Amino acid sequence: MIEENKAMSKTVYRIDQELRGKALSANTIASFLIAQETKSVPDLCANKNMSRALLEFLNRERAIRFWEDNGWLQLEGTVCRLTDAGLDEVLSREAGVAFGRNGKKKPSNVSPMKVAVALRIIETGQSSDYEKVIAKNFQTLSG
Repeated sequence: MIEENKAMSKTVYRIDQELRGKALSANTIASFLIAQETKSVPDLCANKNMSRALLEFLNRERAIRFWEDNGWLQLEGTVCRLTDAGLDEVLSREAGVAFGRNGKKKPSNVSPMKVAVALRIIETGQSSDYEKVIAKNFQTLSG
């Protein structure tokens, strides 16, 4: 039996500025939600193909490299995958229990509300009045 790849087109948005701190962490987590076509962090999966082009649009190259360098994200051709360690990092960050090597909570911990706000911006382009938002259309990896 041959499965059809049911690629769909989706417009996503990002703020046209370099994000830092909690905003960067929330945006990164929200971008994984969009790339895996899910709304909830607990529904994310390790080793699931995500569009590299989509993630590279939603995140700066430096952020992608940070996740790859830490072994949390695997890049392969046109796809990216959260590793098992990457999924653990996402879950820990959103739960507010990610700890650094020094034993202290990471500043990258974010609330589910911050992730929801970042997700809304990516999905709708709705942001505060002073932030410029850029839109781009992508094919999803449904199939």
